This record gives sequence, C-alpha cells and structure tokens, in this order.
Amino acid sequence: MKSLNLIFFLFFVISYTSISQENIDTIWTRQYFDIYDAVITPDGEKVIVAVDGSIHILDASNGEHIHTFEDTKTSNNEVFVSPDSKYLYSHDFIKWDLDSYEEIRRTVLEHPFYPSHMDLTSDGSKIYCSSNLEGTIENWAIIEISTSDMKEIKTTGYKVNLTGLELSNNDELLAVTSGIGTESTPLKYFIEVLNTETYEAMEELYNGDFEVDDMKFTNDSENLSYTTNGSLFIYNFSLNSNELILEKEISPNINYRTLQFYNNYMFINTLGLIQGKLFETDNFNELAVIPISMAEVHDFQSNKVLFGNKYYLYFYDLKNIINGISSIEIKNLRLLNDRIQFVSHETLTLLVFDYLGNEYMSVPIQPGNINIDLTNLEGGCYFITLNNGQSIQTIKFIRG
Repeated sequence: MKSLNLIFFLFFVISYTSISQENIDTIWTRQYFDIYDAVITPDGEKVIVAVDGSIHILDASNGEHIHTFEDTKTSNNEVFVSPDSKYLYSHDFIKWDLDSYEEIRRTVLEHPFYPSHMDLTSDGSKIYCSSNLEGTIENWAIIEISTSDMKEIKTTGYKVNLTGLELSNNDELLAVTSGIGTESTPLKYFIEVLNTETYEAMEELYNGDFEVDDMKFTNDSENLSYTTNGSLFIYNFSLNSNELILEKEISPNINYRTLQFYNNYMFINTLGLIQGKLFETDNFNELAVIPISMAEVHDFQSNKVLFGNKYYLYFYDLKNIINGISSIEIKNLRLLNDRIQFVSHETLTLLVFDYLGNEYMSVPIQPGNINIDLTNLEGGCYFITLNNGQSIQTIKFIRG
C-alpha cells in the first residue's frame, strides 16, 4: 500500500442530475455489425441504418426490417433523407426511392473522389461533400451535387484535409474541421466557418491541440456549438459576427462523440462513460444524465430519439426521458486523500469503477454523515456513482 503522504486526489463533480433506466421507455432495439450512421425519416415512419456494406430500412413503429440496399460503400457511410421522406441519399452518391426501393441515379464525377463527410440542404436540393480528389492528403475540395439529377454542380478546392463538415439550417454557413501537422510540427486542429456562396472564411473559430469531437448549428442557425477536450463552446452568428457566448466545462478530459439539437434541448454523448447528457438551450444548463450504453445520438423525430453504438440501435420515447428528470441532493462533499465524505438525506448505493467500467466497490448508504475509506484503490482514474433508484450522480477523481 502507498504511504498516505504520497496519495492525492483530484476530483470533479460531473453531474447532480440524472434519470433512471426505468424512466426510459424503449420502443425497440436492433442489433447489427459495424453501424456507421442511422436516421429517422422526417415523416417518422422509417429508420435508415447504414452498416458495413449495406443500408437497412426499418419500420420506425416496431423496428421490423423492410428492405436492404446492398453493395454500398463500406466505410464512413453517411445517409440522408429528403424533407418529403421520398428519397434516400447514400455516402457513395446514390439516390434511392423509399417507396419502390429502386436506385434512381448515382453521381459519376469527372475525377477520382474519396468522400469524407456530407450534409444535405434544408430543402433537399443540394448535397455538400468534403472529398479527397486524388487519393493524396494534399488535394481536397468541397463538392456540391444537385439531388434532382445527382450531377456535380461545383467543386471548390480547399487548403488542407477535411475531417468534418456541418451545414447550417438556413444553408448560408458551412463549418469545416481539420487537423494539420507535419513530421516536424505538432498536429493542430481547427474550425472554420465558410459562406456557402463565396466559400470565404468568416474567421477561424478554433485552433488548438485537441481534436474537435463534434459540431452542430442550433436549429435557428444563429449559433455553432462544438465540443473538444471535455468542454462545450458556442459561437453566435446572428449579427454577422462570431462572438463566443459560452465556454462550459462539461466533464474534464472526457471526449464527446456526438452533439444533437432537438427543439429546446441539446444532447451530448460521452466516449468511455455509460451516459449521455441533456441540456436546455436557453442558457445551456445541464438537465439530466441519461444512462445509455456508450451510444451516439443519431436523430430525433416526433418526440422519438434514436441512439446507437457500433452494434446496437435503441429507439426511445423522448417525452419519458425529459419527464423522468430528477436529482440527488448531497451536502458537504469532501474528497480527501484517502476517503470521501458527505451528508446524505436518503438511502443510496455508492459504486466505484474505473474508466473501462470495472467495478471496485459497492457500498449501501443510509441517511446521515457518510465516511467511505478509499485507501485500497491504486493510482488511476475512477468514477464514483451515487444511485437512489431514480437518479444518478457521478463524480470523477484521479488518484496519484
């Protein structure tokens, strides 16, 4: 055992609010191998799932299989659905009919292309795609394709490789991300916001050492949100400027896989923790921690939310998630060099687990002054969860 004078703790309270698994109404769950993307059609009737080498169409009401499109691209496969729910656009520039399930047309570009990310305009008339044109890291471009005939409209060269692309809901702004580095210089990551008419950069929003996990425009297109290194940043564009209006540490040193907006709510999902987070968008206060299994937020429609990880899709009732918000109240929290102390007013279960989810301790808690011995833990990163059967509070700490 280490001497106590060599032991120290760094801790962060991740959340005081959560909902229990019992409050989540699972409509259905499906299992696949290597899920790349999933969307709900705008009419709420179908779910589209892009997996390794194929695209599957499901009945949104029960998750039953309807149809499969075979022989699609096997990597980085994004799918988009037209606003009228009639057409499906796949990552390899194919347009499919969602009534007859026939291929309508595919794009044949005049040059070799290797698409990385895509987005569809709000009216469904155009696809924007970041692409490597020649199979080298030096030659990148943004390609515009008309969805009516799937023909290339415009190709605009870009200065560096593109790792992300996001179109605003009013189709006026295009946010792109990239990582730049050489053998002699360290890798740097950045975000630029471009005008879709001129492709001029309004300004570089981010330039740092940490990769951008995800970025999204708010529904009104006035704000761009992105996450990196456990923090949320929001820039405002409503006055033709790019003012930073919020910098919020969510969970230190935790990466976030996806960020999605729905009405007045924002969902963020963590990488490495079995939880997602729900925020309201008026002032971006955290409302809830959602106990989902390391899943990405894929899409929202008609008060339904579609979560997924590499192997499973989960279709939930969003109303039950929001209505299930509750909290745990503890007082006088102190994390010392060898123990955790607090005052509890209710019966709880305390669990300690590491970053990989391995459980080390399980302690029943009764109301009163609580003093938990932690000296048996080796140095490393741990998480303490407090569960009252309806809510979960999570605390991260690092023992040296």
